[in-house]
Amino acid sequence: MPQLAFVHTFWTDYEQLDKPVRAGVRKAMAKFQSLTVAELYADKGLGLSVARMARDPRMRTIRITAFWRGVLLAPDDGSETFLLRLHEAPDGLDGYLLTLTPRAPAASGPPSSRCCRTTRPCSGPPPGSSP
Repeated sequence: MPQLAFVHTFWTDYEQLDKPVRAGVRKAMAKFQSLTVAELYADKGLGLSVARMARDPRMRTIRITAFWRGVLLAPDDGSETFLLRLHEAPDGLDGYLLTLTPRAPAASGPPSSRCCRTTRPCSGPPPGSSP
């Protein structure tokens, strides 16, 4: 089962997101907890796809809402995927993806040493946030 991890800085801006966007993040969390890698790619609602504009071939995007996309770093084995940030689609998404350059293999550790993993139920918002 794949795991979705969040770069620590993701939660800094979470509170400022509109309720539908926060709900979309929680939905994505739940899907990563319940689906296999193949099912994640097949899920039409999630829209998991390779980020074609990225320089790093491990970059992926997911649909959070009709107007927001999540930017992911996915290792080749699909075991643990990191949600780096959200972007309004398509505004700025391609430009952001172009700034990301390949680094060390994902297997060598998370993109940030301060990372949170989804180990709690996804029925509500993260601790300390308002619904």
